[in-house]
Amino acid sequence: MKYTCQYCKKDFVKEASLAVHSCEPRRRRQEQNEAGVRLGFQAYIKFYELTQGSARLKTFDDFADSPYYRAFVRFGRYCVDIRAVNPARFVEWVLKQNKKIDHWCRDTVYTEYLIAYLQVENVNDALARAMEFGLDWNEKTNNPPEHCLRYGNTNSMVYAVTTG
Repeated sequence: MKYTCQYCKKDFVKEASLAVHSCEPRRRRQEQNEAGVRLGFQAYIKFYELTQGSARLKTFDDFADSPYYRAFVRFGRYCVDIRAVNPARFVEWVLKQNKKIDHWCRDTVYTEYLIAYLQVENVNDALARAMEFGLDWNEKTNNPPEHCLRYGNTNSMVYAVTTG
């Protein structure tokens, strides 16, 4: 009896061999619930909506089989790593600015986006983000959140301000 991988169609003699088999299509589907992959998938959908005028909604299988998969996942993981401010708006911005997808993960591009976004951001959103920062600082240092600006590490505060 042959055992076939449903993703790459490779045949195996033993079921145990199939169980430990790890091909690229299978790995992509296994990491589908990671935050960076989900953000990359959302960016992929938005990319096709805005640039291709795609009438058909793209599925995760379309995304996993796409040649752009790695680039979008890299972007999604970048957004998670830097804790990007409003990633959905970031995607729209890079698309409207006609930035190359390989440049989306550059800090210079994110800084350009932040400068543009923070000028039009709702005040309530900015306050909520500042409060979240204070609460995170409280959990890390066991100091009252309202003291983070006064007693927080200068480098951390500068980084927080420059990254939105």
